[in-house]
Amino acid sequence: MTAEKLNFTITRNNGAERINKDGTPDRRKCNSVKGQSHMVQPFTEDDLRKIYEVLDRAVAVARTPAKLRTACRNRLLIKLGCNVGLRISDLSRLTVDFFKDSSGAYREFNRLQPIKTAKTGKFVTVHITRAVREAIDEYLAVYPGTVEFFRSQKGSLLEERSALVIVKQTAEAAGLCGNYGTHSLRKTFGSMLYHRAANKTEALCNLMRLFNHSSPDVTSAYIGVTENEIADFVSLLDD
Repeated sequence: MTAEKLNFTITRNNGAERINKDGTPDRRKCNSVKGQSHMVQPFTEDDLRKIYEVLDRAVAVARTPAKLRTACRNRLLIKLGCNVGLRISDLSRLTVDFFKDSSGAYREFNRLQPIKTAKTGKFVTVHITRAVREAIDEYLAVYPGTVEFFRSQKGSLLEERSALVIVKQTAEAAGLCGNYGTHSLRKTFGSMLYHRAANKTEALCNLMRLFNHSSPDVTSAYIGVTENEIADFVSLLDD
């Protein structure tokens, strides 16, 4: 399936546009750069503010029913992705019934068996926070009666490649220049929890269990804790 295009114009950073060897515009501005780490980055809270502005604008300027549905879907995809901590393969198959019970009331949490670790038989807990509820209510206000959120324009389940294009083009439209992908959403979830937590050690341990990592060091690298942050943390011994 051809990856779907977003409904807004991409603004180039500093007015400079990268050109491929064949003379065509290089659309991979938010891809990794040769010689640098290929690990995708989480978004900062300031990044998210810019991204949400882009997504809201795409909804506001949509001129056809199809474009409006795509813009609303994209906004929900990124907002949920940054607030539930799931891989895109699991996020894309979530339905309204996962979040709400038979009476239509929101659950406090629900459990999901991730596709990647299905052979282990392990489940993960998804906490349905206020931010999650608000993102879903925002979508359902436009499309009440929705059962499945993440469908392509052809009606099939949104593919990971299409979700990747959505994330990368949204980041670029927000003026961000870095290596971003669908995993950025899950990493952002962890990064926000870590940076908001008063006890960083406890936060890393909890995130390690949540992400099923082998050690806090793995989690620290995963969510993008910088060497400067680690140095500041260690310097607490000098107090």
